[in-house]
Amino acid sequence: MRKPGAFAAYRYRDELFPTTTFRLTYDRLRSDGAKRADRDYVRILHLAASTSEAEVETALQIVLEAGKSPTFATVRDLVQVPTQVPAIEVPPLDLSAYDRLIPSRRDCV
Repeated sequence: MRKPGAFAAYRYRDELFPTTTFRLTYDRLRSDGAKRADRDYVRILHLAASTSEAEVETALQIVLEAGKSPTFATVRDLVQVPTQVPAIEVPPLDLSAYDRLIPSRRDCV
């Protein structure tokens, strides 16, 4: 994310295409002549890692089938990004039954 321009020369770049759709996306970004192809692709990868790879792949397929350029903004708008984590209330646990099973120091002496 810090240096997306280094993506083009990255030695293990082929490992950063989880599926064929992601590879087609990168190729499309490059063929569209986007100046920010590497940056957009790295941001799409980050979106997939932080949300859902399957949702991002579906969004990419929709964009590619529509003939649009799969920029980060276009894909992000199609992916459902959770805005807030739901609050989960956990009732306090009563561990007094377990405390009675542990012998006290007086019992051990």
